[in-house]
Amino acid sequence: MSQSNLTELLSRVTELASSSQSAAMAVLARIYRKPIENDQMAQSIVRANHHLEDENDDFAISFITRLKAYTLHRNGNAETLSGETVTWLIGVLEVTKPYVRLSEVDLVLGIVAEAPPEDDRLANWLVTQLCKRMIRIGHARREETRRLAQALKLCRSPVINRNEARLLLMVNDAVAGQYNDMSWPIVFSRSVGNFLLAFAHPDPKEASETLHRMKWVTADRRNGDDLTGNLAQEFDRFGWFDRLAVSVKHAETAREVASEYVQSRKKLSSPVKRSWKKSQRLDNSMEPEVEWLKKRLGWRIGGSPAERALTYLIDSQAPGFLKALTVAVPA
Repeated sequence: MSQSNLTELLSRVTELASSSQSAAMAVLARIYRKPIENDQMAQSIVRANHHLEDENDDFAISFITRLKAYTLHRNGNAETLSGETVTWLIGVLEVTKPYVRLSEVDLVLGIVAEAPPEDDRLANWLVTQLCKRMIRIGHARREETRRLAQALKLCRSPVINRNEARLLLMVNDAVAGQYNDMSWPIVFSRSVGNFLLAFAHPDPKEASETLHRMKWVTADRRNGDDLTGNLAQEFDRFGWFDRLAVSVKHAETAREVASEYVQSRKKLSSPVKRSWKKSQRLDNSMEPEVEWLKKRLGWRIGGSPAERALTYLIDSQAPGFLKALTVAVPA
């Protein structure tokens, strides 16, 4: 197929998309019979695909298969995705504004599964785009949430970072109060909880092992997961809460409060950790910690399932941590 014929067919897809989706798909089917030959053709196909309103499974598979094959070929079929290829791929997919399509998300996930990139730019781009899509849609669907969990696992950084946590909080602000898939509170609570614990930890290297994102981030409910080991027993260790406390004195007091809380639980012969099921209903003594989270993390809509799940998770996995936070950073 000559470049002029391809350009003409792609123009027809763009023109027909507004009046007849079926006609546009018929034209695109002709284009998909041939493999992608160059960068211009790849970018044109991404642009044409974006004009199709629905995520048609057959066309999504054709789109992913051909773009993936071309990208890997363009990368020299190397075992890792070069920085130049990542820059090119992000540039090609940027034409899909205002938000990414699911077929494009699956394209990226498929590419990195075969050729992991040399840096986190593609993973960061994917997390950002998925969050923007969820904010624009206005509720957390299963399709986006499960892909977001996959994207968060792609980052080389061992723990959830500040920017990822910020994006998740923005999404929750946008979807709180709406009907969301049950996987959203799980992804939100485990990711933001990971960030809070890692940021308060005195040793980033040790935190990267104990709190590794691959263990924490999931879209599936996992009752009984031990995510923190004996972390709660170490809150009196020098350095805890130093990075987020408003002063050295506040950090010291936070460590004392956390340690006293853990010891009081021991004296009552209570398990230091609560199971997820038992922690679904917090007693009244947890209300100050819940209010602290709302104020410090900037939640505009209080009491959403995702926010409650975060509080429950931290209280079950790291008893005393929330109480210490209220001291380290007064609301």
